Amino acid sequence: MHKLFSTVVLLIGMCLVGSAGVAGGEKGHGNADETVTRLHHMHTLMNHSLIMALQGSDLLMHSRMQPPQPLGQLSAAHGKEMIAQGKATLKDVLSGTEMKMAHEQGRWSDPLMGYTHELGAELLALVDDLEKVELRELSAHQRQIPLNHALEMAAEGSNLVMLGGMKMAGPIDERTVRHGRKMIADGRKLWDQAAAAMSQQSPAERSFIRHGGKVISLLEKMSALQE
Repeated sequence: MHKLFSTVVLLIGMCLVGSAGVAGGEKGHGNADETVTRLHHMHTLMNHSLIMALQGSDLLMHSRMQPPQPLGQLSAAHGKEMIAQGKATLKDVLSGTEMKMAHEQGRWSDPLMGYTHELGAELLALVDDLEKVELRELSAHQRQIPLNHALEMAAEGSNLVMLGGMKMAGPIDERTVRHGRKMIADGRKLWDQAAAAMSQQSPAERSFIRHGGKVISLLEKMSALQE
């Protein structure tokens, strides 16, 4: 699945390159629409980073639910690598060259900039929780798998909403947004049901549920901004 969203990210990037001259002029001075598009591009990468980390977490948990074997060891190693790469990409988006350039150009005052950093802070906290997943009891893994899936659904749905909101493909844009919003809503429903079923929570689980709930709320907010 992370390969699919890598492709989506690449396609969005190509569209940004093609439209930059029109939106910003030959000298590259961006307007408000360009700022929103660039920030949504960052949001797509941030969501993709979360998806990578969640899939890595799932691999780690599955590797611990079966007797040690070469395949389990491979799953554990790849899972850790996916979490590490997701975290590294997230940090790079939040503090890398593109973000610094956005601040230098005065885009720090854009309303979406505050949202971007708020979402980034919650995502980093959530990934920190995922890094500790292998230290938890095996019974906790079974409780966390549906929570991971709910977050992944919401992140994928958010990316679809942003992609359709760019209005690059005619009638299919509306369908893309509609399906993305349904994924976010279904992810929220699953999240609430799974969290409510956990009558007893460890401190690590409480932290994960707290940050994960905030992330889904922020993704819902992003969807509403596309109205």
